[in-house]
Amino acid sequence: MVFKIPGFGRLTRHVRGDTAQSTIDERGGPIDPSPALRIPIGYTDDDTRTPIDIDLTEPGTHGLLVGTDGSGRTHLLRTIVTAATDIYTAAELIVVAVDLSRHDDFAGLTDHTSTLEPSRALTVITTDPSHDLTHLFLRAVRFEVGGRSQQLRDAARQLSREIPDFATYNAIRASGQALPALPALLVVVAEFQRGDTGESTIIAELDHALAIGRSLGIDFLFATSTLSGRAATALTSRLGYRIALRTNTIQESRTVIGAADASEIPDWQPGVGFLRVGDGPPVRFRTPTPEATQ
Repeated sequence: MVFKIPGFGRLTRHVRGDTAQSTIDERGGPIDPSPALRIPIGYTDDDTRTPIDIDLTEPGTHGLLVGTDGSGRTHLLRTIVTAATDIYTAAELIVVAVDLSRHDDFAGLTDHTSTLEPSRALTVITTDPSHDLTHLFLRAVRFEVGGRSQQLRDAARQLSREIPDFATYNAIRASGQALPALPALLVVVAEFQRGDTGESTIIAELDHALAIGRSLGIDFLFATSTLSGRAATALTSRLGYRIALRTNTIQESRTVIGAADASEIPDWQPGVGFLRVGDGPPVRFRTPTPEATQ
């Protein structure tokens, strides 16, 4: 990857282990039917400097990242994308990234492409300004959902048995059945609210994919500089984890992590934020970089 992160090596070892190797079989997929998928995002902001990661081991663990301009939001997004593709092979995890604001948050991370491409570990969805990026993105997601659903049906027909979900498919494949690899998929959407229209939100358009993500091995991470009430309401029941860097308002911080803490982060501390997993308490962390961008 062309984007390197100061201090990233230690975080990678925390996730993989100093001597851990990815175990891949001859068909190009992981032998472990339920590989741990943990992506490092930083350290606790205290004397212990305990590594912090987001755990995607459980399929359907959708996330939300909110941080105002100058909070380190873009750097953290790039950290997550880079970490995911550096730590895991394309047989374990595929990452798709899109910036609906067209600010090129993911510029330089990969070559230009505009389709979901399972043979690559990372795809950045981009398009000519004359095209509708949101439409392209939604179409790509629907295509991926349909393709994964069909792969499960094909396998069930081939083996004459029920294969209801991603976990079952990979467990059967790990037992020695000759099935094509079906890696987990992380879809990172920067400035997702730019895809909203007067009639609908992008979250509503993605509702089906969000609902069945658990069964297909698909996780979404939605990022934004400011969170509207409409988006928060639509996402609430779908989130497994929430990240708040510095927010614009107390209410915004409370909506994301259930406390005002993120609104109190000084503007001279970019990269500092809070991670809340499920109903647990917010954990203060810092991303491993001497400086942070937007």
